Amino acid sequence: REKASAKALAAREKENAALREWKANKTEEDARAREATAHAKHHAAAEEAERRKQLTRERAERDKRNALRALEREELRDASRAAAEAAAEALIPSAPKMTKEEARVERDRLAGCAMETAQRRREASTAKHGELLRRVVRQKALAVKARNRRRLAEGRTENSLNDPDRLTRATAASAFRA
Repeated sequence: REKASAKALAAREKENAALREWKANKTEEDARAREATAHAKHHAAAEEAERRKQLTRERAERDKRNALRALEREELRDASRAAAEAAAEALIPSAPKMTKEEARVERDRLAGCAMETAQRRREASTAKHGELLRRVVRQKALAVKARNRRRLAEGRTENSLNDPDRLTRATAASAFRA
């Protein structure tokens, strides 16, 4: 019996030693895994920072290139505008040099021309309006003549129309209603 209990105690000791060894290995392994994870995170953060720096650099270079291109386009636009203006100046004769007196006389002459043109337009407009009024009066007179002719043809004269006792459709209808 003592032998059996000594055997069991030895087995327990052996088992406890194996358990302690396993715990020590596990703790060491966990520590290594944590260290590796921390190292990987640090490495990833460093790579991300480097990537951001690279992107910033590239963006700055791109902006610089775009600014230079825009500047070149603006310079080309200015140069082409200047060339077009120079060509236009070469094609369009400049006004002859005048003294102040000559310029005043020219302005007065142009103003006189403008006044004459405006006066002619006003007169033409008035004449057209007068002609329209005369035409309206003429047409009214012709309408009265035509109405009188038609009434005469129907046997109604001016006297018969002015007769207060004349029988019309309206007076006949009113007489039938009464």
